[in-house]
Amino acid sequence: MTRGPAAGRAASRAAPVRRPLPRGAVAAAAVLALWAAGARAQDEDEFERRAVRIGCFVDDGNGRSKLAGTGSGFLVGDRRHVVTNHHVAMAEACQRGTAAVLVGKTPVRLKVLTWSEQHDLAVAVAEHDIPGKEPVPAIVRAADIASRDEVYVLGFPGIVDEMAADDNMLRPTTTRGIVGRKIETASRTGMLQVDARTIGGNSGGPWVDPCGRLVGIHSRASYQFVETGNQLQRLPVGYGYAVQTDHLIPLLDQARVRYDVAGRCTFLVRNGRTLAWSAAALLGGALAFGYSPPGQRLWNALAGRMAAPGGGAAAVPAGPHLAGLSGPLRGVSVDLAKGPIAIGRDPRVSHLALPAGCDDVSKRHCLVRLAPDGRHFLLEDCWSTNGTFLASGERLAPGSTREVPPGTRFYLSDASQMFELRGGGT
Repeated sequence: MTRGPAAGRAASRAAPVRRPLPRGAVAAAAVLALWAAGARAQDEDEFERRAVRIGCFVDDGNGRSKLAGTGSGFLVGDRRHVVTNHHVAMAEACQRGTAAVLVGKTPVRLKVLTWSEQHDLAVAVAEHDIPGKEPVPAIVRAADIASRDEVYVLGFPGIVDEMAADDNMLRPTTTRGIVGRKIETASRTGMLQVDARTIGGNSGGPWVDPCGRLVGIHSRASYQFVETGNQLQRLPVGYGYAVQTDHLIPLLDQARVRYDVAGRCTFLVRNGRTLAWSAAALLGGALAFGYSPPGQRLWNALAGRMAAPGGGAAAVPAGPHLAGLSGPLRGVSVDLAKGPIAIGRDPRVSHLALPAGCDDVSKRHCLVRLAPDGRHFLLEDCWSTNGTFLASGERLAPGSTREVPPGTRFYLSDASQMFELRGGGT
């Protein structure tokens, strides 16, 4: 985050309340609007529209407002929900004054919904839609990112404030690099390292792949200290670090922000528009065959083989396991001795996925695992929309974990999706 004179150390853990903009904030925003005026001749491209500039407005003591510090962020799910760093949204200047997105003639105020100081992330909501900006189309999990993958870093580095013309101040800077490696910090935070040059002000900005999907949230840059005369000067060394998106997903679930998960940015994904007509022709031919009598006979034969592979029933684990009692997963048994199992409708974030059409089940609905004592189970609701229930009808509190004994039955949303926890100790 780029800090102004009034910006100090990080704020306390308390969530900021929604405050009216300090007097003079609209006037200060008018100056920012003049910055943006020259950029109208060059509209932001598809990637640039996903980055927003976040500022902290404080009263200067004379009844006027001033911008005490800025950082970067981006939209997820819609044009109101903003993701940035914890150290940006919870900075002392934003705590004392008002956090806002700098766009157009008037700043758009922000209210922090949830955050993680450990992983340096925060999710906020704007008072209304942010004009001219678009949310990231999807999130890429860390497992789908590898060394040498190409990434684009978007944000508002503070050095641009000093070197660029005023009419560029609200247009983000884009730098390109490759992922050097994945690391884990002492705080158990998964990070991505990139060779793209970043500096203060990039904090909270999005890292996107060539397909435009989110792969990381910029958190910090590398610096070295160089002695010049009698002073030490801090210079960036060209490496940036981003928080892996796996840490963001639980916060989005808690804040009930919609998002999509995508895999690697492949050639087909990048060139999908070019190949669209060819794909449509092939799909049309496949559908025509599928609905023809020969096609129906072929699909029925394949479905029969898939329903009963080898002509036998699936083996039931002897130890602690999860058993499906009703719904599409009836008859499924999953071993819990090997680790926790997430249940939901999206196979990209759940180990056990319900088929398409089960819209009452969240993408990552609940998590079941064996308790440390090996005799009980832990049932955790993952901030599901329609709830995780015990067979008695009791609903688990959103995001809570309940220790339950073997034989416990629970369901997702309604009793048509019933499961039972079997095995364990006595």
